[in-house]
Amino acid sequence: MSINTELDLNAAQNRLTISVNINYTNFKKEEDNFERTYSFFYDFPAELQVYDVIDSAHKEIFDRITQDIFNDTLAKW
Repeated sequence: MSINTELDLNAAQNRLTISVNINYTNFKKEEDNFERTYSFFYDFPAELQVYDVIDSAHKEIFDRITQDIFNDTLAKW
């Protein structure tokens, strides 16, 4: 007996992730110093390529990462 099964699994989405490592130094309040990695992602349909979504992906990812960095650094002032 022989069983031949083909399984065709395709991802429904792709994910582009960007990470940024920040070394923050506060010379006036050293207890606020930190080093942290900030990361965010952009999901897009599997039928598209990265170059199809790169502009909108970069904008969304950088907006989110910038907001997180702002909140952790400048929001304390």
